[in-house]
Amino acid sequence: MKVQYKKIPNGLDDIAEYLNLEPAKTIFLHSTSFNENTEAGKKRAQINKGRMIYSEIMAYSSNKENGAKTAVSYIEKSLLEYYNENNIINIENIIQVGEDKKIDYPYNSVSYMLNKKVKEDENLREKLEGFTIVSSYLSQEDEETAKLINGKLLMKVDEQVKFNSKYFLKKISEKYRFSTPKGKYFCGLNNIENVIKILREETNNIMEDNIFWIKLESQLSGTGNIKIDINEDLQEIKQKVEKIASKIYTSQYINEEMPLIIEVDVNSMKNEKEIENIGVEAVISSDTVTILGGVSQETKNGSYIGSVVTDKTRKYIGIAQEVAKEAFIAYAKEGYRGFITIDVLIVQNSETGEIKGYNIDPNARFSAGTMLLKNIHTSEYYNNKPIYGLSFSNAVRLDKKAMETISSFAKNNLYKMEKSNYKGILPVVLNDVTQIVDDKYYLKTVTIEDSYEKVQEIYNNFKKEIRSYDSDRI
Repeated sequence: MKVQYKKIPNGLDDIAEYLNLEPAKTIFLHSTSFNENTEAGKKRAQINKGRMIYSEIMAYSSNKENGAKTAVSYIEKSLLEYYNENNIINIENIIQVGEDKKIDYPYNSVSYMLNKKVKEDENLREKLEGFTIVSSYLSQEDEETAKLINGKLLMKVDEQVKFNSKYFLKKISEKYRFSTPKGKYFCGLNNIENVIKILREETNNIMEDNIFWIKLESQLSGTGNIKIDINEDLQEIKQKVEKIASKIYTSQYINEEMPLIIEVDVNSMKNEKEIENIGVEAVISSDTVTILGGVSQETKNGSYIGSVVTDKTRKYIGIAQEVAKEAFIAYAKEGYRGFITIDVLIVQNSETGEIKGYNIDPNARFSAGTMLLKNIHTSEYYNNKPIYGLSFSNAVRLDKKAMETISSFAKNNLYKMEKSNYKGILPVVLNDVTQIVDDKYYLKTVTIEDSYEKVQEIYNNFKKEIRSYDSDRI
């Protein structure tokens, strides 16, 4: 398997080419929601379902004439206008498949809505004739859509499901001998007592504290990570798992079949402390693994809260890529085709100074960090120097056109693709449909500049403007 290192300044057009596809004959779908009424959907049951209807994928869609196509459910109209006017995207490449501001399930499954629209719209069927569908979560709807347009999928639906599984990552790490934290994989909560007994014996001499993580197979942004003390009461441990798992699984499945992983908390090991957590991103085709770089993951209590690229990211990205490379090659050999991010935990031995990494989490799909990475690559291409950035979320009140309000917060720092600038604050997700709290809506932005100090200054000023706006309205 060939391994190469490339960037994605042209977003989905580059990704299509790395997949050995013609961009103009490729349509990309991305949604963290899927139709659970299908067989593929049932296998991917997630704790965090959410009702927001947006698409992150627009932030790295094609801005070329006749570029790769992007299917999205809902787009806030003023955000779409801003993207088009600033040549961030070419609006002709965007296919909106949902009904404006409708939020009924399974509306936020873009696969479901594309399939529905292709069935109803003969012109769209003709437009997509012979296209390849690339989806973060392949489904039966995608399979049916491919038949309707005489197109194809990168891989079979049922074959894709396992590649997002933490259980599968742990299992094949033994087969291909790539690095993951010390731990065990098993099925059924009824078997946890024996697994914990073995881990207590195997880790007794390497642990400073007795902190471990129990991980459910399928989750979103860390919602299925459960922190435990391995010496606590067994019933209490089981109750913690059942409390989370019962939101999506039956009691029988939880106790007898549910895939689980228990791994050491690396920071609880003797002489070994986490120094960085980097999501390494790649594209896997039939003959090549293309490693794109990565972004550092910001987490709180095991849950993802944002992405950054700092001097520290740049210092350790080479190590992270080498650690992830072995897992990417294993995934390629196991048959995965598409975009993938693997989170790599970088640790340092406090006695010897040795630095190494562990593969801890697979996301066989576009991830939240992809928006930041793509826009950093675009800015680096036009500025010809290293660019830094962050991507975080805010709750915002919106008046008038949503983008007018966001622009008033960003002021002169609003991102514009002009005069080799390609820096500032870029709204990448704006949901003005579903309130998340107290008349506020969900906003995610990317902030990029040529130093991380500038990034922080711009973003902090942006947050102050949001808070000031809220105070004025109270």
